[in-house]
Amino acid sequence: MELTVMDEEGRVQIPKAVLDAMDIDAPANFAVSRHGDAIALYVIRGIDKASVWREIFKKFDEKNINMSEDEVLEEIQAYRKEQLQASKQEQIEHQA
Repeated sequence: MELTVMDEEGRVQIPKAVLDAMDIDAPANFAVSRHGDAIALYVIRGIDKASVWREIFKKFDEKNINMSEDEVLEEIQAYRKEQLQASKQEQIEHQA
């Protein structure tokens, strides 16, 4: 088991030995989940964020949806807020 610390901004540095053993290079994408007092990171390989966004905008174009950059950012923030609230609710229900 390796030890690490979290900085003031919530960043955790993964020890180089772990990264090397798992063949993980920066930049890397991870899914994060909570399991009681543990936090699990799952490496997501093969995701190209640019191609994901291209697919999203392609669907917008197909449906003639026009959104400004500010509107896109507002939707992203609203989605993240909903996900955070759902996660908090799930934690409350899990603790009960």
